[in-house]
Amino acid sequence: MQATGDDREEYHGRTHRATMPGLLMRFEKQSDIRNEIGRKLTFVLKDPVTELSASCHYQFYEGTSVIKCWTVLDNAGSEPIGIEYVSSFALTGFGKEGLQDRDYTMRLHIPHNSWQSEVQWRNYRLPELGLSHIKDRQSKRIAISNAGSWSSAEYPNGVP
Repeated sequence: MQATGDDREEYHGRTHRATMPGLLMRFEKQSDIRNEIGRKLTFVLKDPVTELSASCHYQFYEGTSVIKCWTVLDNAGSEPIGIEYVSSFALTGFGKEGLQDRDYTMRLHIPHNSWQSEVQWRNYRLPELGLSHIKDRQSKRIAISNAGSWSSAEYPNGVP
């Protein structure tokens, strides 16, 4: 989460890390329930300075491999807070297991689309996309987005 004007003077390009008040958030409580859809986990984090809290919801659906994630913010403080962005999900650590380094064991599959030639899947080792496992902390990201209203539009971010 990033609040307007809460800068750490630490620029990470388009990655959303080292944010404020995100770094100040502390665990407050959690719930683990079963509802009519499946299991639902909720984690509540709070910034003790601004009194801004984030409730992170993870709804699992029974019998499927689907998860729905969303975040709800609540400002219990006395001052309004401008929010520039908030994340609802981050998956980390998925390449930490195994006998070999993730540079050799993991591949990212990306569909290359254009009009009349959709779904041309290519797979890449992570170093081919600039994600070498030189250090555990990295500021590089791979982002795929659409450049228009067609599902087969080109990617605007220069994916190989």
